[in-house]
Amino acid sequence: MLWGDKSQCGQMFEALIADIVSTLPNLRHSVGDHDYLTSRIGGHYNSTLQVDAHIRDAKTNELVACVESKCYIDLSMLKRAVSDFMSISTSDDCTKNTKFIIFAGQRAFAKEGGEYQRAWLKEFTKKDLYIFIVNDVKKRNAKRPIHEECFGLDIKEIENFRNLLAGVSGLPGLVICQVLFSL
Repeated sequence: MLWGDKSQCGQMFEALIADIVSTLPNLRHSVGDHDYLTSRIGGHYNSTLQVDAHIRDAKTNELVACVESKCYIDLSMLKRAVSDFMSISTSDDCTKNTKFIIFAGQRAFAKEGGEYQRAWLKEFTKKDLYIFIVNDVKKRNAKRPIHEECFGLDIKEIENFRNLLAGVSGLPGLVICQVLFSL
């Protein structure tokens, strides 16, 4: 079960991503704070691009996935993540195989808003946006503070996330029988 304030929940999701990546020996997880990416547009550049997790090939250091993690994601957060992914797509680190992923506990945006952001990213980068909502309660209820709630995890959605990464790493998928960490 996941519970706690927004910051604690966010840290739990980041730890869960690291734990999932640790089950894939061909990949390594790096925290965005220690793995900056550089984007260039014309004569301008930004050398401080990052998202919550950068997943790299353990042998070649190729950037295989960028993951933005949230305990819940609303439309403004999704727009910012898509904007960051668009900037990262111009980085020399980004390859045709780099995946852009949202990994969140709950969704707080309408389906139309999410589909528009997916289409926007695809239009400008030719890349798909993968969204994994991993709590068993998918829709955020703003009237109920997150720190007063207790949620289980959707193991199938976590398996889908891991299997996407396993496909990137060339390893077979895995069915996760239990949560990789406990509180």
